[in-house]
Amino acid sequence: MAELHIVGQVSSAKNFKQSNLLCKWNFYVGNGWKIISGHEEGQTQESCDFYTNNPVWDHPVDLHYTTQTIQNSPKLLLQVFGRDNYGRIIFLSYGVYNVPVSSGSYVLDCHTWKPIGTWKDRLYDKFLGNSLQLKSPSVLINTLDRFEILTQSMGTVIVQLHILTRNFDKFGYIFVLYEEELWKIIEMNNYKWEVRHSKILLKYNLSKYYQHGDILWKLHDKSVEKIEFLQSGFTGICTFKKILKYLQNWKGACIQNKLTNINPYLFTVTFSNFTVIKSLPSFNDTLTTNQMCQSNICLPIRIHYCLKSFSACNRTSISGFCMNSTCTNIVKGLKYVISHNGSAGINSIDAYFNIGNASHAFYQYFEVEYKWIDSNNTKIFTRSGNPGYEMGKPIIIGVSHANTSDNIFFNRTDGFFTLPLARRNGECDQINRHVVLFGEDMRLTCSIKLFIKNFTVLSCAELQSLTMHLLTNDFLNINQRYSTYISKLGNFSSKNDVDWLQIKFDRIPRNILTAYTVGKRILCSGLVTSMHLNVIYSMLSKPKTNYKILGVGIVFSKEEDISWPKCAFENCTDILDVNIVSYVNFHDVSKPSKYHFAGGPNLDLTLPYDFFYPFLNSSTAKIPSMLIFLIMYILWISI
Repeated sequence: MAELHIVGQVSSAKNFKQSNLLCKWNFYVGNGWKIISGHEEGQTQESCDFYTNNPVWDHPVDLHYTTQTIQNSPKLLLQVFGRDNYGRIIFLSYGVYNVPVSSGSYVLDCHTWKPIGTWKDRLYDKFLGNSLQLKSPSVLINTLDRFEILTQSMGTVIVQLHILTRNFDKFGYIFVLYEEELWKIIEMNNYKWEVRHSKILLKYNLSKYYQHGDILWKLHDKSVEKIEFLQSGFTGICTFKKILKYLQNWKGACIQNKLTNINPYLFTVTFSNFTVIKSLPSFNDTLTTNQMCQSNICLPIRIHYCLKSFSACNRTSISGFCMNSTCTNIVKGLKYVISHNGSAGINSIDAYFNIGNASHAFYQYFEVEYKWIDSNNTKIFTRSGNPGYEMGKPIIIGVSHANTSDNIFFNRTDGFFTLPLARRNGECDQINRHVVLFGEDMRLTCSIKLFIKNFTVLSCAELQSLTMHLLTNDFLNINQRYSTYISKLGNFSSKNDVDWLQIKFDRIPRNILTAYTVGKRILCSGLVTSMHLNVIYSMLSKPKTNYKILGVGIVFSKEEDISWPKCAFENCTDILDVNIVSYVNFHDVSKPSKYHFAGGPNLDLTLPYDFFYPFLNSSTAKIPSMLIFLIMYILWISI
């Protein structure tokens, strides 16, 4: 007897519109096959991934077959179900895959589909979730009965299997190579480069040019690998990886809490010590007797070292290191700017490193931006109204440097006034900010956390610096190196300061802070945690739907004292958390003033119950109305 062992798992799913999914699976064999151990059918748990929208099941599979023939080898039938918005379990799709019968490890991408009927059936499916199902799904195992089924493509189920065979060669069986194995052998004969992970090879199409959504590849240590960034996991810590895709801009941030030299993601060499493959067909066509790639095919990364801002960078090399949980000149942020020419591939790649120091956990942010070659000459920027602002459009912002005070510099990328924005957990988003829209009064709140090992005055100063950075986004520079302006109109005509208004501050927040330790609590005195933006505007004469800004002022909150409980253990970490509040109010001065005249005081008179006695009794005597009036008048003037 020949034996076949199938060990693996129904791993995950991708490209489904629904997020809550479960999968039923069945292994089918024909005559001549017998199961020795294991279960031929099962069902995964219901899974949902809110980050990638690709559920992960990792449901185990373990089967042992014996056979006397190669015919009717095992087939895997998958049925995918999902939960709709009303909590109902609905059918989504079918999938069938031939199980490989030669030893090895396989990653199977099983593409699924669902049957569709008439237009009425499709309406039921779209609005009621009543998808068509087969009375007997086992009919799918017989390929002769499928020609009458009209189907629609759905998502993909990923199955990882490890196949072990025994005694197949002793019985003299001739096996037909499956499509994936045949492709693998053909490509291995033509493929000239080493691949570190076998599953990469299955997705690596040598003849395909880069298209939108394709994985970016790099050449590192004579092996082809994916280009990856870090991204946050369920706790916000940098535990997951983000694979960069062609022509897909991306921003993200996560918490780095391992401040040691062992952590490679703190240093620039991890993100730059490789070359990027410009075009896949060109890469494979190069002569590779010694596995050397030409510089026009494998592009080196141009490195820029920046301090605090991506606008102040140079090419001078900076090396970083960590000692005693304190790191110097490490990567606190990274931005890839990739120039491309569409399907022709990548033209160049620049890496901008935000270099800084850290002695505690911090947010490390990443960004990738794609630009067409010479796109700066043709880039179109949408204004906020012509000539004046329109309601609901962004407020345009610019800066003026001290040595060129007459010219306003406008950044097309970050040219709008923004405020800190909260994420789902309430913490301030380190990447995305809320764009202030004209005429939109609002109040925004988010929180920040600062992790401190040794609480000192510098801890309070660092907390205040972080607070001001989030409130002002460094555009509202309270130092005198440059001034911040707002465009008077939605479509400014020049860079001269005549068309701009300088933002006025009620005061400059003081940098003198004090720190105290009182019992089991620590305290920072003199913190500024909120900001109030006031915009004064008026209506234009023509058109009357547009407006002009007349003045902009920012009022900071009063200094306050904030305390936190001190951690109880030695060498522990204190957490300083602060709520940041931003206010915005628009004031229309073009509306006519309204005068309100205050009325006279209200008199609340209380008379005794027998005040009119004996005038009001059971007698028939009548009281003249004039007498009553005189009595009330006397009371009035005597008060």
